[in-house]
Amino acid sequence: MNGSIAQWRTQVDEGLRSAVAWWLGELAEMLPVRLRGAAHRAPVALEVGEAQLSLRVHGARGGPPATVSIDPDMPDGAQTAVRTALKQARRGSGVTIELLPDQVLEVPLTLPRGAERAMRQILQNQLDRIVPLPPEEVEFAYVIAPRSGTDEALKVIVTVVTKVTLERALEAAQHLRLRPERIIARGQGDRAPAVLWRAQRASD
Repeated sequence: MNGSIAQWRTQVDEGLRSAVAWWLGELAEMLPVRLRGAAHRAPVALEVGEAQLSLRVHGARGGPPATVSIDPDMPDGAQTAVRTALKQARRGSGVTIELLPDQVLEVPLTLPRGAERAMRQILQNQLDRIVPLPPEEVEFAYVIAPRSGTDEALKVIVTVVTKVTLERALEAAQHLRLRPERIIARGQGDRAPAVLWRAQRASD
């Protein structure tokens, strides 16, 4: 996936903006849809990258988080290390999976303000213009950047990940006997993370 990211960024063209105008007319009556995530660090997070797998655990009483590097080739030892870290921090097995930058594609877009009323529907129908992959092979989320009342356009960050990447991340968590609650790609700075998957039982 790494080799494709630079090429993907060149695929976004002006055709998307012209298509948005048509979709605004078709979907103007729909309610706004915005994906948001908690701004704070998850108490227990499994960080998943191309060559990195680690568990970050924040203690229930504060203090610096403990980090456990996980060797996927030693599942028994990894499970023991994870259980020990959770027990010491007095945490349960619920985990947020954080995908590292080498696992996701972020595409910045500038769209008309009216697009917010049906943002997800617009992006879903124009996904083939954003990434050169079949839409059925990917999942996406978006975050709208904060704006002032005078801004005439929306700055949107679309985060795209393959479904295979999500499946592998879930499998990694389950092999460690963790209970995945959500999968996110953490935003830069104060930007909210993009929530790419959420367990049905998880709550905000």
